[in-house]
Amino acid sequence: MIGILYSAVVKDGVHCEEGAVQTSESLKTVKPSAESKVNSSEEYKPKIVGIYMPPSVEYIISVLSVLRCGEAFLPLDPFWPNERILSVASSSNADLIIWSESSFGNSNLDRLDESHWLVKSISCPVLSYSIEENLQECSCSTDLPWPCANEKKRSFCYLMYTSGSSGKPKGVCGTEQ
Repeated sequence: MIGILYSAVVKDGVHCEEGAVQTSESLKTVKPSAESKVNSSEEYKPKIVGIYMPPSVEYIISVLSVLRCGEAFLPLDPFWPNERILSVASSSNADLIIWSESSFGNSNLDRLDESHWLVKSISCPVLSYSIEENLQECSCSTDLPWPCANEKKRSFCYLMYTSGSSGKPKGVCGTEQ
């Protein structure tokens, strides 16, 4: 699962076919994108990956996958007003939005397809995944290293938006420290 989301985030060996993201690499050959920056002396500015789903197993997997990639995550609560979600995603310059239905089937959210308001309104790609489909694809055990110990310090690992006392949400970057 982590390798599949990782590949979708960094777009190495990935192609989309009828809304499904597929990768040609096996999970054991996945390399963190930040690994190439190990010899760099400057801080790495991560890509921002929005996570549009309620608290769930899928949410935790998505957060860990984004962090494993060396990128930063942006929580997007599906129960926020549409305008707030679009405003936060736009002002953050999100590079990708990840969405998943709850594996328990009780999310009460609209299916995210080409006709969904978010897909129509957002300028970045939207990735939809299913734990059940990915578990069927990969039942192998892998030992993937955690990249944070190997990479140069990234400038931030998550981006949260405050309620905004002025009426407009303000972004706050958080680090691993």
